[in-house]
Amino acid sequence: MVCKKKRLTVERERRGLLKSDLARLTGAVDPSARPMNAATIGQIENGYIRPKPGSSQTKRLALALGYQGDPEELLEDVADNATR
Repeated sequence: MVCKKKRLTVERERRGLLKSDLARLTGAVDPSARPMNAATIGQIENGYIRPKPGSSQTKRLALALGYQGDPEELLEDVADNATR
């Protein structure tokens, strides 16, 4: 069985970060913005909410993760076994 996850989840887990860790890092990359909270990150990862294309949320998540690709890629579903 292939399990699908958001690339955001895979990248966060690959770095050994909890949602609360990532939330704290989003505040560090842009001190003028309010840090995201772990619940919001969970909602994004589970597809309950989707930031608008080009949103500061997506950019801050990419920066906090040190993700080198297009920040919008973090919102894509990927096969969990194909990302290892």
